[in-house]
Amino acid sequence: MPQEKPMNMELRLVGHEDDQHNSVIGKIKHLLEEIETTPPPPLPATHSALMGVSNQLLALRDKGFSSEWLVLALSQCDINVSMDELNNILRQALLARMRAYEEKVEISLRRCHVKASARTEFIERGLRNAMKSGEGLQLHYQPQVDMRTGSIIGAEALLRWRNGSEFVSPVEFIPVAEESGLIEDIGAWVLREACTEAKRWERMGLGGHGKGIKVSVNLSVKQFSDRLVGDIHGVLCDVGLSTKLLGVEITESFLAENNSQHLLQTLHDTGLHISIDDFGTGYSCLSRVSALPLDTIKIDRAFIIELGRSPGAGAVVQTLISMAHKLGMNTIAEGVETQQQAEVLQRLGCTLAQGYLYAKPLPASEFISFAKGAPAGPAKQANSLCA
Repeated sequence: MPQEKPMNMELRLVGHEDDQHNSVIGKIKHLLEEIETTPPPPLPATHSALMGVSNQLLALRDKGFSSEWLVLALSQCDINVSMDELNNILRQALLARMRAYEEKVEISLRRCHVKASARTEFIERGLRNAMKSGEGLQLHYQPQVDMRTGSIIGAEALLRWRNGSEFVSPVEFIPVAEESGLIEDIGAWVLREACTEAKRWERMGLGGHGKGIKVSVNLSVKQFSDRLVGDIHGVLCDVGLSTKLLGVEITESFLAENNSQHLLQTLHDTGLHISIDDFGTGYSCLSRVSALPLDTIKIDRAFIIELGRSPGAGAVVQTLISMAHKLGMNTIAEGVETQQQAEVLQRLGCTLAQGYLYAKPLPASEFISFAKGAPAGPAKQANSLCA
């Protein structure tokens, strides 16, 4: 049986190994420091001259001139260099070029990051000030029309923001609002403002037989919580607006949320009109949509633009319309801009649309003027959460 080493001997051996290890590291560091402070050996005059024209030599290589050709051409100028020496010079020049490019990219990315961060902070600060002062935020309303009659069947409330003298696009400020947590307060403001305006339309006798015009508001996925139903109920009761005159528009990203079906069903049971926006561009599958309590599918403008130009777009739109009808849902075509698109949509079975062919998003006063001149649609029975 082998004799075990005493513990103190093992510790001394380990300590000795550590001392040797540290000694080697110290010698290497000292050698590297000496090398760093020693000037590199001077290049031969020929090599130094070739480094000065390395970019031109690389350009000739890029054009297809071989190293053999370059060596021969240089020899005719009394510059004698071997193939290996030339390739080494060109390799160093290429590495130098790559390092310079990487430095430029890094500097550019840093500048972009700084600018993006500064812009984000600027937008967030402006939104907070707008919510405190009540200035700058405004809703515009885009009519949703029956293409056969021209009557207004609803309006989508779209948020606009003027930050001082600058109009900031929703594409830019909505993500900032979502990331900063401001979207809940902004969403609550939009809901109350839209409902108040819809009640005003009802009192003015706008819409089919003077029964009002349904307004739709967009919900961010960040607003989707258990208290959403109560918040909407509270606003409707405060304003005195029927649930039949309010719709909510969700995007396909809602469908990725675990409790989306329960919350949508609760909203639907109160009588609210629920639409899925930009359909066909995100997460949805037909089986998932068929199980949801949706009233309307909004066909994304990306498909509408291609109508009449791409047979594939027409096939997709027809499939969406057919599916919606079989599920008992309406379809609204978004971004309709030409009469040709409207005619194709009607042939495919879609009769409801919004887009610049009918009207752009309008400030409240201009929307009222537009609605007063629109044909009347059929009357609908109103319902109220507060009855």
